[in-house]
Amino acid sequence: MRSIYVLCSLLILGGATLSAQGRQQQLDYRQEERDSADYFKGSYLTVSAAVGSSTLNYKLNSLGEKGTRKGELGYGIDVKYSYFFHPHWGVTSGVGVSYYGTTGKLKGSMKEETFYDLGKLTDNDWQPSAPKDFHMRTRITNLEEKQTTYFVEIPLMLSYHTYFREQSSCWGIYGGLGAKLQLPVSSQFKIKNGAKSEFNVSGLYDGIPTDMGSPANPPVPQHGYGTITDPNSTLHWDDKAKLKMGVAATAELGVLFSLDRSTDLLIGGYIDYGLTDMKKNDKQGLFTAPSVYHPAADNQIGTGIRYNGMLNSNVTGKIRPISFGAKIALKFKMGGKQKREE
Repeated sequence: MRSIYVLCSLLILGGATLSAQGRQQQLDYRQEERDSADYFKGSYLTVSAAVGSSTLNYKLNSLGEKGTRKGELGYGIDVKYSYFFHPHWGVTSGVGVSYYGTTGKLKGSMKEETFYDLGKLTDNDWQPSAPKDFHMRTRITNLEEKQTTYFVEIPLMLSYHTYFREQSSCWGIYGGLGAKLQLPVSSQFKIKNGAKSEFNVSGLYDGIPTDMGSPANPPVPQHGYGTITDPNSTLHWDDKAKLKMGVAATAELGVLFSLDRSTDLLIGGYIDYGLTDMKKNDKQGLFTAPSVYHPAADNQIGTGIRYNGMLNSNVTGKIRPISFGAKIALKFKMGGKQKREE
């Protein structure tokens, strides 16, 4: 009987010891798991490059015609700092530069009744026996304008990442959602040269029913009225576009691959969508008349008439940048513990 009592006591003691050891092993495992998750918290530096469709989105309407707009291939680079306060969640900001390209096209017309009215001017060649005031008119065909813009961008995003271990490899997914400030630092437009494009200048004088120099009437070169081909080659219309600062929504999603204990390769996609109108001038027309148009008999047709550009005039509506495409990046763990053990 005593032997049975001793044996039972030993079994109970052994079970209690094993149970205590099991609980300690479980606590050790949970501590190891918690410490491992902490490796994914902290500061990160990301350097990325992107390429895709980057365009200024707008509606193009001129003299009853709905023009066309085509996006160009764009690109961008950025450097971002992220702080992950949680193994999966963090906040990100930084700075980047992006390029947007857009081409706007108007077929135009040389019809008598279709013209840009540049307002009423005074003829400086006026004589007492001749009319003095006239209305300046312009017409254009096959206008093609390429617009290029560089933005400095400052994002603020909520970021996410998670990692999966598969034997000796480690990979994961990442994402981000937020907004970015877009500052236009350089914006230009260039007119495509070519003989298909024509530009006409005419003048309608008070008391004279004929629209002098219009396509249906003979040119009057001594007054600067008539039609020329390939106007940009002689009038040099290429100039700067003026845009306001804007705000865009931004998102990204992709996969990541661990290259070593502190470096990840990120491959994914992104989208930026402008939330605010970046148009700076919506009052002036496509063309602006000079204060004096034909000061000399040999004045070139069109000289002095300012071409304002599509983005700077009322032929375009609201302007919102839109960009989407692919992105590749390297993400580095900064200081502290390494993210993971090999």
